Amino acid sequence: MLRNKFYRTLSTDKQTINEIESQVLINIDDPIFKGHFPEVPVVPGVCMLQMIKEQLEDRLGSPLQLVKAGNLKFLSVINPLENPELSISISYRKSDDGFINADASITYSDKVFFKLAKAIYR
Repeated sequence: MLRNKFYRTLSTDKQTINEIESQVLINIDDPIFKGHFPEVPVVPGVCMLQMIKEQLEDRLGSPLQLVKAGNLKFLSVINPLENPELSISISYRKSDDGFINADASITYSDKVFFKLAKAIYR
């Protein structure tokens, strides 16, 4: 949905059995920034959630739906003019009932923008 339009994956550096570490680049020319907000663009929270979901879908090779987000923390605004390149880190595990439990964060260098904990996908 947002992949290759709003952002593109530059690399997936570290992938262990239950971890994903991706570098992404935000498309500053995406139309969403005309409404959110023209003079000082801000990455909407829903886009952060979608990027995490899409990175997890890419790893697992199947579409997912966010069933529950246990804890969302928006710690800092992402201005793509200042931080167009971001790191997305995800740790996950598959439960016996077929759900995917995940924790994730979006960062740049040592700055944390967003944390997602105890998310459940199916």
